[in-house]
Amino acid sequence: MIWSKLNFKKRSLSKINLINIKNKMIEDRFDPAVIGELLEIFEERINRNGESAFQKWLYELNFSVPEEYQNSEQAIHLYNKASNWLEKEVINLERETRLTWEIQGEDLQEPNEHVRKTQLVIRHRLTEVILDILDKK
Repeated sequence: MIWSKLNFKKRSLSKINLINIKNKMIEDRFDPAVIGELLEIFEERINRNGESAFQKWLYELNFSVPEEYQNSEQAIHLYNKASNWLEKEVINLERETRLTWEIQGEDLQEPNEHVRKTQLVIRHRLTEVILDILDKK
């Protein structure tokens, strides 16, 4: 019984791959600059740590900000490349959750508003992508 549960988890994590992630981000209408930057980060992690470690890391992020975007310079860089999309996603998140973005991101410590918005959107939308990929049959 335990083996079948572990085996199921391992099989389901195998769905977390660059092709599925890219396709889901395109389907969810991510900004092309965001897709490109995230895929570049993910490829670096796969090359450094291997595919299964990457899959486990991404699965375990679960509404957390990837380390790369805890760096305010990198978050600002992404904001500058995709500010229109990020601002629209902030509005969408407020509508979906019925909470202001400030309340949703009150755990984010960065004083810069653009950094916090980038972190909020990335952590939320990336988690949704992974959960949707895992839910697909």
